[in-house]
Amino acid sequence: MPLPDFAFFGGTVEMGVKDFHRPAFSSSPALSRLRLKLCRRRYGRFPCRRGSRGGGTGRAFAAHAALLAAAVAVVAVPMGTLLVVLIVRTELPGRQAAAWLIVLLLLTPLHVHLAGWDAALGKLGWLTLAFGHLDRPCLAGMPGAIAVHAAAAVAWVTVIVAAGLIHLPVWPEEAAWTCAPPWAVLWRITLPQVRPLVLVATLYAVLSTTSDMTVTNVYLIRPAEQTATERFYMAFALEGEPWPALRSALPALAVTFGAATALLWASVPNVLRRSSLPGRVLRFPLGKWRWPLAGLVWLILGGLAILPLTSLVIKAGHVVELKDGVRQRHWSAAACLARVASAPREFAREGRDTLLVASGAAALALVGASVLGWGWRTNGWPRRLTSAVLLIALVTPGPLVGVVLILLFNHDLPPHLPWQDGKSWLLCLYDDTPLAPMLAQAIRALPLAGLLLGYSFSTLRDNLLAAAALDRVPF
Repeated sequence: MPLPDFAFFGGTVEMGVKDFHRPAFSSSPALSRLRLKLCRRRYGRFPCRRGSRGGGTGRAFAAHAALLAAAVAVVAVPMGTLLVVLIVRTELPGRQAAAWLIVLLLLTPLHVHLAGWDAALGKLGWLTLAFGHLDRPCLAGMPGAIAVHAAAAVAWVTVIVAAGLIHLPVWPEEAAWTCAPPWAVLWRITLPQVRPLVLVATLYAVLSTTSDMTVTNVYLIRPAEQTATERFYMAFALEGEPWPALRSALPALAVTFGAATALLWASVPNVLRRSSLPGRVLRFPLGKWRWPLAGLVWLILGGLAILPLTSLVIKAGHVVELKDGVRQRHWSAAACLARVASAPREFAREGRDTLLVASGAAALALVGASVLGWGWRTNGWPRRLTSAVLLIALVTPGPLVGVVLILLFNHDLPPHLPWQDGKSWLLCLYDDTPLAPMLAQAIRALPLAGLLLGYSFSTLRDNLLAAAALDRVPF
């Protein structure tokens, strides 16, 4: 099945990257120089060379990535923790509907988050057109990138912390509740027990930000503002060589790997030690704060989900008509419904290929995460190997995953297939199947799936597994 003319690697749309490395393309020096000139006009010169114009150094790009990731974690982790504590461990009105809204946020890809927020507060957003200025949009530069990344990370923070809240033993909280108010039990008993999972959520928020360039490619377009991940992609796209581009990303990769190692080693042993089978969940009454806190939760969820969704609906029905030489803008429900109804037919091929890649990547990630997660049940080298694999997958930027797969698959190796006009079997896999995007997306999904499955497997008790082995239950 032929792929669409783009491959989606870890949230990064690599527009025809593999075509730039074909001999037929590279054999045209004039075309290559034209492409290089056009790219440099927008993105500046190659960032790895000292003294290059429009550039900066690897340390500067690493500093931009660190600033972005730290700000996202500061915003997303407290917000997500507050939401999950109120939804899972209190008698909050409407908590079931709030939980389903968080599930909707989980199923929303990052580029849809970006489109929704940009449609509301971007340069041509409806709120900017109504109340702001085109030259000073609400979402622009580093603040815009922080806002979109934080909005997308909140739902994942809630899921990771919720996994700990529903596995906590009830008896310490019940014992403390007899002599302390509910807020004191939450602050002194419940939250300290899920602190390791809050660290894991922080780690995921940081690394999912630093390893992606979907948002920064829109808001951080000046070379002096870009992060290491985007500069790596641009350096590879301009020069076509991975090693100079990798040198520009090495400082950021080293800092990220060190921080991720420290956080993972500080959190994982405590997570595995305190995990237990899910049982009864203790919910605390809110008293007079019941409705104010419910309003706060729905205010946050409304900003995270309802505002971007409403913005997309407004943009879908936006109509501009020319009357008496004057352009008049208005919203049309009929135009919105017609555009939404025509989308499945208009993008049928893209939707089919996306479902194919997503299903294959999910299957591969589930198998790999099951193997790695089971390795956490054992001590010694299996646990260390599992942690090392998850760390490498966590810190590797999406564009780097795509570049590695391009370098692996883009070779004319024998045997050549006669029914494919003498084409190499490896190039057939690369050009005519979705295997490369499946592998890329599976690698990007592996860390989170491995962390969640590893935590779930750690709740299984040894006596239960020993009884199953005694009964000769198959593995």
